[in-house]
Amino acid sequence: MHKRKHARKHKPDLYAPSLDFTGKETKDQKEALKKSQQDYESKLAELRAEIEKYDSKMEDLHTENLYLESYSRRENIKFMNIKEEPSTNGNENTEDILRNFLERSGLPGRKKR
Repeated sequence: MHKRKHARKHKPDLYAPSLDFTGKETKDQKEALKKSQQDYESKLAELRAEIEKYDSKMEDLHTENLYLESYSRRENIKFMNIKEEPSTNGNENTEDILRNFLERSGLPGRKKR
């Protein structure tokens, strides 16, 4: 029984260089993973900053678009309940259609020049 205990004490010494090599290899891999993680975190921060920049730009463009739409509608008048009639030549005279509508509704229209 003493022989077995004695034999066990010598076995760890046999594997010590192998364990040291494995430990160094593991340490190197751990450092490489940390470096990769730092690189990915740095790239992620750059991408988040870029996304934030584009979000801001998109918001500015949306605001500008709303302004332009409002500006273009500002001068428009919307007429409703005017029946669309098919034109014979494909062109309709909007002015004549509105004058007829105004006359039928009892609103005075300006005379044609």
